[in-house]
Amino acid sequence: MIGMKRFLVIASCAFLFLCCPCLCRAQDSSEAEDLTLASGKRVTPSLRVVLPSYLGAAVPVDIPLGQKTAFSFGIEAIGMRLSAKSSPVEANLGLRWSGMCFGAGQNAFYLGVPARVACKFGRRSKAYAGVAAQMRIAGAQELARFVGEVEGGVSFYGFGLRAAYTVTPFSGGSRAVSLGLIVGL
Repeated sequence: MIGMKRFLVIASCAFLFLCCPCLCRAQDSSEAEDLTLASGKRVTPSLRVVLPSYLGAAVPVDIPLGQKTAFSFGIEAIGMRLSAKSSPVEANLGLRWSGMCFGAGQNAFYLGVPARVACKFGRRSKAYAGVAAQMRIAGAQELARFVGEVEGGVSFYGFGLRAAYTVTPFSGGSRAVSLGLIVGL
């Protein structure tokens, strides 16, 4: 019993001895923490909720154009932006919920991970390009379960135009072209 008490006392002292310098240094830091690249440029991460969002029209390319036109939308539930004041380039990564609504009960809903790179030009303008991996979580069974998407567009003061091409990595007819408006990029 006494051996166990000694062990606990020694272990507690060792833990405090090892962790105390780290805790003291953490309290001494008064500047905002950020990431610094090897070049000395500071990268600022920012967390975003519900933006960017888009809506528009999607047309499947595997069937004749006049037969099926869908309303398409997407909302990034959560995302992270990495940017630097000294660089015009920023990177975005997020978790997106999106869908295509064909009407008459034929809808498809996806959960995906978009990654994009945006280049700022002017004071409030951006051109961007990105990719997304998506998985169908509900809806039309005739559409592929896993799809990829290539997207691009421009935005001015947070509002812009978006174009996307949805591809299917395996067989299945769910390729589509989407055009629409984007908010919050």
